[in-house]
Amino acid sequence: NSDLAQITEIERSILAGLEGGCNLPLGIYAEARSSAGGTLFGAHMYLGEEFEQNRRQRSIYGYREDSDPARLSARMLEELKNVPTIFVFGKEAKMNELPEKLESIVPDSNRLRTFAALRTVAIEGEDKWDLLKSALDKKDRIVFSIFSSAAVEALRQRFGSMERFRQRLDIENRMDIRWATTGESTASEIRKLDPQADVVLSADGTSAGLLPSLRDLQSPTTALVFLVGRDGRKELMQALESSGAQTTTVELYRTESLELSFVLKELDQAKEPVYLLAGSPLSLQAMQRAGLMEQEKRPALLTLGQTTAEAARDMGVQPYAVATVPDYAAFLSDFY
Repeated sequence: NSDLAQITEIERSILAGLEGGCNLPLGIYAEARSSAGGTLFGAHMYLGEEFEQNRRQRSIYGYREDSDPARLSARMLEELKNVPTIFVFGKEAKMNELPEKLESIVPDSNRLRTFAALRTVAIEGEDKWDLLKSALDKKDRIVFSIFSSAAVEALRQRFGSMERFRQRLDIENRMDIRWATTGESTASEIRKLDPQADVVLSADGTSAGLLPSLRDLQSPTTALVFLVGRDGRKELMQALESSGAQTTTVELYRTESLELSFVLKELDQAKEPVYLLAGSPLSLQAMQRAGLMEQEKRPALLTLGQTTAEAARDMGVQPYAVATVPDYAAFLSDFY
């Protein structure tokens, strides 16, 4: 297959030419697969021990994808030769704290730029907690589903502790209280709020991956509660309700999009290729409104998790790389 050969030729063409300090691959396996948008080309990059001991100490494998084999080949070659520059887009609070967290990962701070695409604003009012308290009455088991650190932070700001949260809902004596979330990073935030938390994790890092577990827990004496943002995706709740489950939704915060059009100028002035990393579907929408997804030579798109990747594909953009779990630090370490 000439398209696949175009990708695997990278291995032969650069093995002899690159020195040990570069992203030297020991193997590239290319494949083609059918998708709703047509044929997609993927490349598995295997990195060996020589590399582990050198610059890239955190990753021995990577997967990249594109609908154009020539573009995929060119982007991979560029990535393998050079340390990439990545523009990261996400919630304001997360973008403010991310650079410090990545100091030990990113070799050059100029190679990573963070941009606040969204700001979260708490939704005030006590009515929702009164309604939730009533919904939990006489339930033997309670499952709180939560999908972002912003939602956990909204709970922390409102109640301060799990003890006060339980008191407000009159569930101090309930023995079977569980949490459900999509990724380990949010699970970690949940455990900070509730150290004794029993957390159910998604099988694949998406909300859809939680569906089988929540269906198994579904019963007349189980309360399925979703603590979410007003603008969040509702597919999981809808899927449960379509199978007869009763769910309760509590909106903790709303999201405001921030201005990003100034980033276009920075992209135009960049001397080297830049990757764009979208942290969520809403971040992706903010990037699209700013025109970042419509450039003639659009930068390679990276997405934090499969849900954001699917949102990108719905926009007609195929991500170059997708984080298997929604964790900025773990994903970015693969590129540095």
